[in-house]
Amino acid sequence: MGNVGGPGGDGEGAAGPVGADRSAAGLRLLRRQPELLGVLALTWFFNFLYGPAEVALPLHVTDDLHAGAGLLGLYWALFGAGAVLGGLAAGALRRFPLWPVTLVIVAGWGLALVPFGLGASAPVTLACFTLGGLIYGPFTALSYTLFQERTPAAWLTTVLAARSAALLTAGPVGTALGGPLIALLGPRQVLAASGIATVVLAAVGAAIRVWGQRRVKTPAAG
Repeated sequence: MGNVGGPGGDGEGAAGPVGADRSAAGLRLLRRQPELLGVLALTWFFNFLYGPAEVALPLHVTDDLHAGAGLLGLYWALFGAGAVLGGLAAGALRRFPLWPVTLVIVAGWGLALVPFGLGASAPVTLACFTLGGLIYGPFTALSYTLFQERTPAAWLTTVLAARSAALLTAGPVGTALGGPLIALLGPRQVLAASGIATVVLAAVGAAIRVWGQRRVKTPAAG
């Protein structure tokens, strides 16, 4: 997703061609692995919530800021630069627990969009978009790492292919939703709403993660 591989630009072709039967088997395996299913759900909704923002940003530039393609290009260029720098940090971040880091990335990207809805000036939102790229940069590598660490080696290719197939729907659905939302709310408000919803997604993911860990520990304590 995104002109420069924003949230959702997830390298979906990396798993390679796998038959429909193997993909279906991968999805069945995912259903038996709650943690992997949680990673997939988090990534799907992350990509989905980015869709409206991708549609709203060009209209925000033209309608709200009364600027042209040059400013829009600057937004994406700064986002891309931030994402490259952030991606370089993925190796260092692997030393930390991956689930908390991934959730912080999701929340951080959402927070970077909120100032758009507050009427912040272009320099401020440019800085926020750059920071958003920096925060997002490690997401793809870390989400793949979560899958690789939790998947049996014999099933890794199949599971990654099933993951890719599932995520293919997220961006288009979110983008399709962006048009009606912009018509109803306006581009600035849609950018902010996308950010707030993404922060909520991270909070819900954290709550489910904590609940799941407590549920696993409770029988052992008894």
